[in-house]
Amino acid sequence: MDEQISMIRRRAKTENQLPPKDMDKRKRDIGDWKRKVGWAKMKTIITVVLETGCYEDVYG
Repeated sequence: MDEQISMIRRRAKTENQLPPKDMDKRKRDIGDWKRKVGWAKMKTIITVVLETGCYEDVYG
């Protein structure tokens, strides 16, 4: 695990990647995008199907 983390950090540094300056804003932006493209809804549908094992529970 430590080796994997080190590799990811080296790669991020090599590719000049930096963490977001405002992580809360970044999370909000990602949430907004997920809702805009329908991903948040799709994730909910997938979760219901996986938990219930029944596709009909989603669409009646």
